[in-house]
Amino acid sequence: MSAVAIPLPGEVRSAWLRSRGGIGADAMLRATGAAGLLLIAILLLVPGSAAFLPLILTTLLFRGPISGLVPIGVEPVLMIYGQHYSPWLVAGVAAAASAYAEVVSQHLVRGMLDLSVLGRARQRLSTSRMMRLFHRRPALAIGITALSPVPDTLTRVLAAAARYPVGRYVLADTIGRFPKLFLPAALATTLHPSPALLLMIVGASSAVAGSIALARWAWRAPHQGG
Repeated sequence: MSAVAIPLPGEVRSAWLRSRGGIGADAMLRATGAAGLLLIAILLLVPGSAAFLPLILTTLLFRGPISGLVPIGVEPVLMIYGQHYSPWLVAGVAAAASAYAEVVSQHLVRGMLDLSVLGRARQRLSTSRMMRLFHRRPALAIGITALSPVPDTLTRVLAAAARYPVGRYVLADTIGRFPKLFLPAALATTLHPSPALLLMIVGASSAVAGSIALARWAWRAPHQGG
């Protein structure tokens, strides 16, 4: 058997300091590595923290870049955890995962908008009435959208196109979203929903989201064809 090569401290330091891609991509990769190391440390040092790993992963999926394609939200998972843990703790963990997912989404959306093929769309968006409204109260718009049932894809794209600071965007989104994360967990402490009820909630939300998407497609198809 061949010996396994163990990287020396100098090699690890060199690999960490080496630039990878542009400034945004490099920062994103470093932040992901740091977040991964922090999560591993928490799982190892904090007793019982591994139980929250499904909540973290689910939130990252449902609140990440593909959130617009996922027909359901994280609410049923929050209600499951709310039956066993403090709603404040559940909402705090979900909010932290959601904040990181938004950081990733912002960098990906900004990278996509920088593509030359989207130059015209970016120009139209920059001069649109929606962008002018966003510039008036960007933090308020982000917070209200995060709190409301309105898909946050709109403010996510507007903030990326306007080059609104990522930190401010994530802060406003997290503050506005926190009540939506806390309420399902808090309700679960009094309602104690059964697994069957949670499955019904998932099915109903999926049906509503699918119906809305189908209605949009049915409305756009004839207009685009004409």
